[in-house]
Amino acid sequence: MTDRPVWVPMSSAPSEPTEHGKRTRANQMKSLPIMLAALLCAGCVSSGTMVSEQTSSQFKEGVTTEAQVVQTLGQPQARTIAADGRHILVYSGAQAHATAASYIPVVGIFAGGAKATGTSVVFVFAPNGVLAHMQRTDSQTSASMFGATTNSTTK
Repeated sequence: MTDRPVWVPMSSAPSEPTEHGKRTRANQMKSLPIMLAALLCAGCVSSGTMVSEQTSSQFKEGVTTEAQVVQTLGQPQARTIAADGRHILVYSGAQAHATAASYIPVVGIFAGGAKATGTSVVFVFAPNGVLAHMQRTDSQTSASMFGATTNSTTK
């Protein structure tokens, strides 16, 4: 007697599917948008707090308080108290995604790449908690096999 695995054939008669378990074309089409969304998001990443220009424009120097900024944006990525009593809050965020060409077999190696956007907003509050200064930096980066380009603007 040998220790070889024994092959046992399965019954060739198909099992009867239940009404709920049928894989009809309609059921397959219902799941298509979910699968497409999952594939598209597979190449996306975000981190931190992205502050839109519209949101940052509502904060006014000499008027807005530190509590109002934190209530609107949540906790900052960095918080510092300077020796003179000023509070400095930093909100920064980034989003990146692969370009569509990245998903094409072979072509993606040469034509693929990624695009990223980022924001950094620095709030400086006087010792009394009122906004003294705000600086915003926006950046866009495109990267491919041939290099990367970055454009930044500071306001």
